[in-house]
Amino acid sequence: MKKVTTFIRNTTISAILIGSLYGLNILYNDPYIAENVFAKGITRFLSGFFSLISNLIPISLAEILIYSFILVMTILVIRFIVLLFKRKIFNAFTLAHNTVNFIFVILLISSITLTVMYNREESFKHFNLEYVVIDDELAVEAANYYADLLVELNNEIDRDENGNVKYPYTIQELGEIINKEYDKLTSDYFAKYNVKVKSFFTSEVLSYLGILGIYFPFTSEANVNFNTFPYELPTTIAHEMAHAKGVLRENEANFTAYYLCLTSDNEYLKYSGAMEAFMVIYRQLNKEEREEISKKIPDVVKQEYNNANEHYQKYRGIINEISSKVNDAYLKSSGVSDGIKSYSRTANELASLYLHLKDN
Repeated sequence: MKKVTTFIRNTTISAILIGSLYGLNILYNDPYIAENVFAKGITRFLSGFFSLISNLIPISLAEILIYSFILVMTILVIRFIVLLFKRKIFNAFTLAHNTVNFIFVILLISSITLTVMYNREESFKHFNLEYVVIDDELAVEAANYYADLLVELNNEIDRDENGNVKYPYTIQELGEIINKEYDKLTSDYFAKYNVKVKSFFTSEVLSYLGILGIYFPFTSEANVNFNTFPYELPTTIAHEMAHAKGVLRENEANFTAYYLCLTSDNEYLKYSGAMEAFMVIYRQLNKEEREEISKKIPDVVKQEYNNANEHYQKYRGIINEISSKVNDAYLKSSGVSDGIKSYSRTANELASLYLHLKDN
């Protein structure tokens, strides 16, 4: 009788959790509910609460939870196998059932704090920019603008012996600076709570996975890989913060990061934004246009691009490829049709930003 009661209880819990996930996904399809009930309501409240707690802890709580989860799941798998060998089939089945329910709880929390945000309205309209579709002429104009900006900023930054921009701040200091940049955004589209930036102690692992940063919805932390190349660090931090602020789509988080850096008065942030923006627009040019625009770029900047490529090249391999495929599958399952390709989908927005910046 006890076994029957246990089975009924666990099955009921599973049914409730699955039904809740299904029901939430139906609700998310309503743009008004996704935006106003969740994104600006329930989700923002929960994320702000999680952030309030994680901000009290100086190290990455996300890293602790991720490795704890891996450890717990490993122990549970071993326990399951042991029970099978001991022919305690019902106990093994109950353990598996409880584990599945535990995973459903995680998925439910993730759905409320993360997945729903993919159904928000697009963030671009909240930057007060006129959206344009880039063409050949505009691409050349924008490329020249960002190239000229790189030339200007190159004379204002300090470099190390390898020609790379120096880190002028710690990761924590940089996080505070970028938080202040977010405070300048007036739209209520972006959450107003302070986001702590933390680096992974096991950043080397992230490097082999091809990950520069992680937003963890259960702690609302912006976590970064401390192996991130110097010129990419500000935009990487701003990107992960964008997720915490309510911008989930990768291309939109990228543009948010570029916008914050390029409109900042901080030279390090602006240089980071210019390096990223120039390369995005550069890829829109044909061969002849690329050759012409490259003449503007200082040799030390070209070397820095090469240094970054060499830096990441040593981490590329089968693990990196598997990680990319997993991320691609996750994004597509969340409704992002082009998966990881969405990261680079910012050329139109950067052309729009160029038109705004050149007149201001």
